Amino acid sequence: MPKNNRSATIGVVFLCLFALPFAGVGVVMGWLLLSSLWTWNAMQSWREVPAIIHEARLDESRSDDSTTYRVEAAYTYEYGGRTFSGDRVSMYSGSDNIGAFHENAHRELSEHQTSGEPFRCYVNPRNPGEAVLYRDLRPEMLGFYGLFVLLFGGAGFGMMIVTVFVRGKMRTTSALRAEYPGQPWCWREDWRAGVIKSSNKGEMLASVVFAVVWNAVSSPVLFIVPEEAANGNPLILLALLFPLIGLGLIAWAVRNVVRWRKFGETTFQMAAVPGVVGGAIYGLIRIPTYIRPDDGFRLRLRCVKRVTTGSGKNKSTSEHKLWEQEQSVPNEQALVDPVQAAVPVRFDIPGDQPETDPQAASPIAWKLEVRAAVPGVDYSATFEVPVFRTDADAPGFDATAPLADGGANRMD
Repeated sequence: MPKNNRSATIGVVFLCLFALPFAGVGVVMGWLLLSSLWTWNAMQSWREVPAIIHEARLDESRSDDSTTYRVEAAYTYEYGGRTFSGDRVSMYSGSDNIGAFHENAHRELSEHQTSGEPFRCYVNPRNPGEAVLYRDLRPEMLGFYGLFVLLFGGAGFGMMIVTVFVRGKMRTTSALRAEYPGQPWCWREDWRAGVIKSSNKGEMLASVVFAVVWNAVSSPVLFIVPEEAANGNPLILLALLFPLIGLGLIAWAVRNVVRWRKFGETTFQMAAVPGVVGGAIYGLIRIPTYIRPDDGFRLRLRCVKRVTTGSGKNKSTSEHKLWEQEQSVPNEQALVDPVQAAVPVRFDIPGDQPETDPQAASPIAWKLEVRAAVPGVDYSATFEVPVFRTDADAPGFDATAPLADGGANRMD
């Protein structure tokens, strides 16, 4: 096995092992979540009977960081002419400090203990010795479990999936490098084929995942704020900024989903691969739906350098524009039929510009963008295109040819 492949394999194994604890926490929390729902559903058929509370107490466990609570009780009840004793308070076991369930339950049970007034309990008709005082789900606990499932389970299994995917891409790239030495535009399958998909699908999926994770993390705030505000802590209202940001992220994700469903998978079909520094890049942007904007299409080709600054939590990546050119394509030049459209592209690239270099310390990328104002969500798409220095320019390309013509600008 070549040294680079062996190193990559070791890296894959290491990352999968690193991800296992995260995935394990997600699995455990997922089991607790499903177990809670299963128990709650089973308890809905339990019979309600009066119970006498003999003892109610609130146990506190203090540590340097927090205090956890657990309400405990002893009670008796009658079922089927027999007297039973019970100590199960809720469907949840153990102590916690999530919400105010334990404090509220202790206060309520203590009042019934003092007054002697019966309190309701729920009895399992199949096993009358099994009873519970509170059988309702605790939304804050479901949110807590769900948060860990999303964050830890999502991180663990996500790292595994991404690692395997990246490993597959590395093997493919390695094979293409060996097959096409000195031709880096052939080291990506889409570039080699000259049919490049837009980044819209990836942006849509990323926005949906980010919105879900953000709202999962911030949702417990909705349970904490009312109680803290009632206790006279007005600053807690600032925490509502996080759910408000979550609403904005949901709107962003919904917009991306609507755009994707409306326009589908846009591709850029290159007339020749690659685009040439000192030459040109040309082809057709294919849109799998009818679109005829009043103001036509706006194209932009950009050369950018990706610069990473800082490290750790302060690490950030930004794009610095090195070159840019825009042009308009009126509807008369677009190729349109009732079910699809195509936008002709041609940009001349100056000879003093850098070529695509994804391996550099500050990677160089060329991006082709297209936009159009239409009713509802506007159309837009972005493609990362290969631009290199070569000895040959692209062959002639007639961007104004009718739809029925053959060649690279024919709509199939």
